[in-house]
Amino acid sequence: MSRMINTQFHPKADDFVSGYHGSTVTEVAQAVESNSVVVVGMAQNPHVKQARKILAKNDIEFKYLEYGSYFSAWQPRLMIKATTE
Repeated sequence: MSRMINTQFHPKADDFVSGYHGSTVTEVAQAVESNSVVVVGMAQNPHVKQARKILAKNDIEFKYLEYGSYFSAWQPRLMIKATTE
């Protein structure tokens, strides 16, 4: 599944977005731009763990970005969700 990272916002929202975990969005956008496969997830998410395991087993190179757990780092993950299509 291909996803796009939307980094263009309405001018009035741009300052807020760039200050609200904008570095996380930039990190994900750069990873997507420079890697064929990017897995973004949380430490305890079993689906992410399974995806990484399958990719590794099939010798598929991927970039893994981890953002906290179910109870931590929810704000950066929220920003990722808000900017991906």
